[in-house]
Amino acid sequence: MYKYFPQGTLGVHGGPADAFRHCVWACLVQRELGDFGYQHVVVDHENPTAYWAKGQWNETYSPMDLANNAVGKRCAAQKGKSCEQACLDALKRGELYVLPKKYWK
Repeated sequence: MYKYFPQGTLGVHGGPADAFRHCVWACLVQRELGDFGYQHVVVDHENPTAYWAKGQWNETYSPMDLANNAVGKRCAAQKGKSCEQACLDALKRGELYVLPKKYWK
């Protein structure tokens, strides 16, 4: 698995581990809470006007997060696969949005 998550990048924003985290989180929320939960827990987490939002919209990272959340929602529909495996497969296929290294922080 470290082939996809280079050493020292697991907590880095903008990199493959960040993309994977968003995918898995969105997949799990979709499976457990359905569309309503996905909208209010996952999508609104990136919305600065939602009262439970994490904070300000970030022009660099928020679009990446939303794109990977959407892949996670699609991964939730894959029967017989864990969210982790479905999202790792999506990462391997290049479906997750990973920013160029200069934006990793």
